[in-house]
Amino acid sequence: MTGKQRKILVVDDNEILATLMQQMIESGGYSNVIVFCNSMEAKKYLLKNKISVLVTDLNMPEVTGFELIKIALEKNVHRIVAVSGNYAANKDLMGIYLENNVGFLSKPCSIDQLLEAVAV
Repeated sequence: MTGKQRKILVVDDNEILATLMQQMIESGGYSNVIVFCNSMEAKKYLLKNKISVLVTDLNMPEVTGFELIKIALEKNVHRIVAVSGNYAANKDLMGIYLENNVGFLSKPCSIDQLLEAVAV
């Protein structure tokens, strides 16, 4: 499976931002982008399916992005990208994830930044 065909999971409780990230990733030639706006449903999907890339908002109700990242690390997901509008509030919590090569993007991000972050 080539990089552009790998399964990318996008999770953000803001439907507009989730759809925008999906469109940005697809504009880079990626065709297998799955989007969830409900983090509990995303968690269920992540536990049952193999993905190559996880792009997740950090601050969501029910299941946080941190919990999704933990699951993704346990499942050896190839690339993980955390997205947040409040980097200052999350940078201390991100320390452990940065040690595990988890990428971080601040909202809003450019198409180029997002595509570079998900490149596999």
